Amino acid sequence: MSDQEQEALLSLLGDVNNLLEGMPEGAAIFEKLRSGELTPDDAVRQLADMAREAGLLKQLTEASERVNALVPGGPLTPDKLKEANRPIAMKTSTGIDQLNPVYEAAIVERVYLDGDVPELRSGTLPKEGRPAVPVITTSRDPVIIGLMLERASNEVHTEYRKAIEEHRDLCQRLLEDAEEDAQADGRDVTTALELTKEKLPLLPIGVSGYEGGKLPALRAVTPPDPHVTAVMNEDLRRVAIYKVLSTTQGRTSVAPVIESAVRDYLEKKGIPLNEGDPEHNPDRSNGFTWAVQVFGPEDLSDNFNPIQVAIEHLSNQLLVVATGLHRAEDLSYVHPEGGWAIRVTPYNDGISSRRFGWTARIGKTEASC
Repeated sequence: MSDQEQEALLSLLGDVNNLLEGMPEGAAIFEKLRSGELTPDDAVRQLADMAREAGLLKQLTEASERVNALVPGGPLTPDKLKEANRPIAMKTSTGIDQLNPVYEAAIVERVYLDGDVPELRSGTLPKEGRPAVPVITTSRDPVIIGLMLERASNEVHTEYRKAIEEHRDLCQRLLEDAEEDAQADGRDVTTALELTKEKLPLLPIGVSGYEGGKLPALRAVTPPDPHVTAVMNEDLRRVAIYKVLSTTQGRTSVAPVIESAVRDYLEKKGIPLNEGDPEHNPDRSNGFTWAVQVFGPEDLSDNFNPIQVAIEHLSNQLLVVATGLHRAEDLSYVHPEGGWAIRVTPYNDGISSRRFGWTARIGKTEASC
């Protein structure tokens, strides 16, 4: 990235940040964040709402797209900002340290669509948040998977609320015990309680398989009866399909399903495959993406099956590479020693433009490179 590009980007980020803090509502939110009255998650949500009302979301989105364009190969993350020499934190016009507002905007978009971003969360799940839980499935029916995602989220939410309640009860017991012990020993009760409060366990920030600061694990949930999905009304079917497409947890859940189907297709065509990861060749693109732009459930047909469409598209694209059709003039073409390796992953780069789908890569296995 050139010095001129860096200066232009920092100028853009600074302009957006100054606009937010320059408004009375924004200044109040920043002040509460600095004083600890608001958690970063709550502050980001409030800033996003304020930006939406003030008509600034377009500027935030444009800034997000510019940063994403300069960081190819995946969604905006702290590591990628570091690798690309872009600031995770920066200073406001008053010299106060502030999280990069474009990074904040990217998080807001993820939270808006997914309900939560557990791997980036260091605190508790916000009250209005919903666990973003990927599921284990072999189904190709997006309605079934959408309902499974909702069930998994509800299960984790129930477990998490129970953990919060157990934490509250434990803390209450510890304080009561400290008060009783202090009275029995003739010690100052207030001092004893203050010392106990300092040693109380921290609030849980997740449950097993869904913890703050970590990628969520795939969760096994009971799928709905197919007869249930068959009689669902059109609107509910659209919502379920949209959840599979638009959420990170949905695309993550479906990636193994698509990969398995693509693998079966290629093997039936006589393509030798192994279980390794394909090599990454920066000089030659060996990845193909199927994605669709969707802004809401209303954009979808209740019979649309993005999983099957993606399977067919990616299977055909990978077959072209594996059979050498893109090099038809090269009659000496042979399969790589040891066969091909394929991998299907969620396409997460199009969140800001609401383009969702999956990417398939094919190549020699990394071990044979």
